[in-house]
Amino acid sequence: MKFGSMGEPYVFVYKDQEIKVCDKYEKAGFGKDPDKYMKKLADAEAKMEKEIMMARAEKKIRATVARRPGRGCPLKNDRHPN
Repeated sequence: MKFGSMGEPYVFVYKDQEIKVCDKYEKAGFGKDPDKYMKKLADAEAKMEKEIMMARAEKKIRATVARRPGRGCPLKNDRHPN
């Protein structure tokens, strides 16, 4: 299920950070063990940042390879003749 597909998310502030959950019942679960939820949020944020960095690096590599005039396929060499 996609976040927000069941209506507006329930928004609240915890330690100066805005938190959005599906509904007030999930907020109650957050209240029972906030450190667990904050770790999940931090892990998800770190994973997303890593994916963004990898995509930027891949884009930069593709742009560098594409700028090589007259070189053709960058993999064509003695070890990769096709």
